[in-house]
This record gives sequence, structure tokens and C-alpha cells, in this order.
Amino acid sequence: MAFILQNFISDIRGKHSFKGALSDLYNDNKNFLIIILAILVVWAVATNIVYHFIDGPPITTSERVAKYGNSMISRIVLFLSAVCFVKLILFLKNQAQQKTASPLLDTVRNDPYRYMRAAILLPIGIISFAVLQTNFMSIKTAIPAIQPFYLDEWASKADRVLFFGHDAWTLFSWIYDIPALIKIIDLNYTLWVSIVAGLWIYSFIGESISRARRYQYIFSMIFIWFIAGNIFAILLSSVGPCYYGYFTGDHQLYGPLVDRLASLDDKMHLNAVNYQKFLLWMYENPETRFGGISAIPSLHVGTSLIMLFYFWKNEVLRILLITFNVLVYIGSIALAWHYAIDGIIAAPIAVFCWWFAGIVSRKIDNASPSSTAATA
Repeated sequence: MAFILQNFISDIRGKHSFKGALSDLYNDNKNFLIIILAILVVWAVATNIVYHFIDGPPITTSERVAKYGNSMISRIVLFLSAVCFVKLILFLKNQAQQKTASPLLDTVRNDPYRYMRAAILLPIGIISFAVLQTNFMSIKTAIPAIQPFYLDEWASKADRVLFFGHDAWTLFSWIYDIPALIKIIDLNYTLWVSIVAGLWIYSFIGESISRARRYQYIFSMIFIWFIAGNIFAILLSSVGPCYYGYFTGDHQLYGPLVDRLASLDDKMHLNAVNYQKFLLWMYENPETRFGGISAIPSLHVGTSLIMLFYFWKNEVLRILLITFNVLVYIGSIALAWHYAIDGIIAAPIAVFCWWFAGIVSRKIDNASPSSTAATA
């Protein structure tokens, strides 16, 4: 056994150089990482300039924010664990069909530094997403100070035009009579951020998808969080149906929807209702740059579409993500987060961000020393 292991290690050393592997990792990713870092730094600097002119809270945390953050982190870890488990099962199944005696050893022998690359890029993925969210939420929290909420009445009227005189949520009123379905929609909507973050991190460490496409996802997420989540959110400053009464004084228009959700929350706990209360509390008690209220455009819808574009070439994932997108759009309306028009406005922004990110990513990839041949 020791002789076999010694030969195995000697074989690896003979084929691969640790220094060479590090050099390849650096050369293949440096241009991508430099541009990502530059965008995030410029965004952070711009954010601090904004806060120099407004009376906003500092970048700190609180017990309630920490509790929410820990909950989100646990979901991201769970999602990544599930992805790793599925990939392991598929890997072992594939190796079993090929009747390989030692599939894991063969994988390490063929590419011994695969997990080293993942270990190096993992913290980069985690830290960069944390910076992205800090930038995004800092500006989102400042929206009412930059541009007071004003567009909700227009959005409400636009919905009634689109749905022939009816508020969009009334088309889904039957959902509230099926507790299991509204619970699924609520859970699906809640897990969204964990999937977005999980795929961000996976795009740094995964190698089964081409490098250009993985970075296309990362760039498109940066673009949509900034363009839709900050720029358009300021220009189209609005709060959504769940806060319509609080900010406009008209509690009758969406009162029935809010009351219906509150009643369901009393019976089975809806994450949406509790997060809505949490964000309103954060608005009333601005002690950190965490949270923020914004309706138009819907980032849930926009980012979910980008995830669909990302895995469009995979038939199984395409079907799953189409279903996910349908549930997200319905949830955005039925859970009182958004007007129907919010998702409609978000869709073309998502298409543009994915398209432009593709141009940027392919241009950088073509300039890299090597290009990954794998496809999604």
C-alpha cells in the first residue's frame, strides 16, 4: 500500500508543478479579479461621497442585523453543500459507469491542484459578495434621502391598466386559500438571496462551466445590483404595496392584501411579513446601512432571470429555473413586495446586464493566457 501511494505521489510530482499551478491560477484570473476589484472600490468610494452629503447611518451592525445576517449565511452554506453533494453523486455515478477503480484518486492524479485553486478563490468570492452587498445596501438605505419615495401611485395605476382595472394581487387571491402553496412561494422567495450568493461563490470556485461564462454571471450581478438596485431604484423611488398605506396614507387600497398576509402569518409564519416588519423597523431606526426599502425595479425578478440565462444550456436546470422564476414573479406580487410593473421593468435591465457582461467577460477571457473549454 505504501509503495502504491509513493508511486501515486511521485506520478503527481512528475506531471505537475505547484509553482506552475499557482502561476496559471494567477494569470488566468488576474484580469477578471482586477476589474471586479476596481468596480467594487469605485462603487464604495462613490457611496462614501454620497454619505458625506447626507445625514446617514455608519457602516455598523446591530443584534437584529447580525441575526438576519447569520440566517442568510447558514442558507448560503446549506445551498453550497447541496450543490457539492449533487455534484459528488453525479461524479461517482459517471465514474461507476466508466468502471474506474479509484475515481477520486484518478481525479487528483489528473489535476492535483484543483482543490487548491478552489481554496484560494473561495475567500475572494465570499469577501467580494460581502463588499457588493455593503455597497448596494448603503445606497439603497440612502434612497429616501436622495430621492423621496414618489412613484407608488403611478405604479399602482400602471398595474390596473395592465390588468384591466384590477390590482395585480387580486389575480392570485386564490393562492391564499391554499396554505401549502403560499408557504412554498414564501420559502422560494426567501431562498432567493442564498441561491444568488451561492452561485456567485460557485462561479469563483467551480470549473465545470467555462471561465468566461462564470465571470459573465459575476459581472452581470454587479451590473444589475448597481444599475437596477441603485440607479433605477433612485430614479423610480418607491416602496411597494406592503408599505403603500404607511407612506401614502391610503390604507384602503392595499389594506386587504396586507391584512390577508398578516392573518396567514398568525397561522403559519410567513417570512415575507416578518422581513417587511424588519425593514420598516430599520427605516424608522436608521442605526446601520443595512436593509433599505425599494420596489421599482424588482431585483428578485432581475437576478432570477440572470440565473436562468446562466444555466440556459442545461436542460434540467433550465426547467427548474423557469419554474423558480415563475414562482418568484408570482411571489413578488402575492407577498405584497412589488407591483407587477416592477418585474416587467426589471426584465429588460436583466437582459442588458447579461448581454453587456458577456461582452466584457469574453473580451477579458480572450486576452487571458488560456481559455477553459468547458461549457454550461
